[in-house]
Amino acid sequence: MLSRPNGTPLTFVLERGCSGQRFHLFILGAGHVIRTAFSLSMPQSLPLVLVAALFLWAGMVGGISFLEAPLKFTAPHITVPLGVGIGRIVFHALNKVEIGLCALAIISALYLRPDRRVWAGLAALSFVVVLQTFWLLPALDVRAEALLSGNPPPPNSLHLLYIVAEAVKLLLLLGTGALAYFTLNRQTLNAQRRRVQHA
Repeated sequence: MLSRPNGTPLTFVLERGCSGQRFHLFILGAGHVIRTAFSLSMPQSLPLVLVAALFLWAGMVGGISFLEAPLKFTAPHITVPLGVGIGRIVFHALNKVEIGLCALAIISALYLRPDRRVWAGLAALSFVVVLQTFWLLPALDVRAEALLSGNPPPPNSLHLLYIVAEAVKLLLLLGTGALAYFTLNRQTLNAQRRRVQHA
């Protein structure tokens, strides 16, 4: 089990009662990033923090947006309003974690000064997160509230736009994470060669 630097289990639990049930969202993996950052010296750990943040983020988007979200409606006794209520809780929690991982990646990149392509990927990811946080999620919340109150809203393209944004974000995360890994690894190797040459 992943743990904090003090040895206690690192499990983020989101809990909320709904129709007598308790819904838990377990977010694992950040513990490894944090523990590694403390166990290694800062210059050594920052490339790992940047790459791990991007791939951890990608795994969460893939698992929640493209696996949990559609599959929950296939569970027995799950109605559309109940599924929408669960989705609101999960996606708002995911959004908060995404903001934290995005900030962590940008702070690491500011120190590391990676390739311009990595910066372009981080800028595009930030744009998608801002778009979802301040426009798509609030707009979908209004529609969800109307549905839960018994007044289903007329169809529109917001849900489709959110799915497209998630797909674009996942591709950006995988591409930017791979670029960060290879470019930072190349920078490290070049720095080691220069040190050997000057020795």
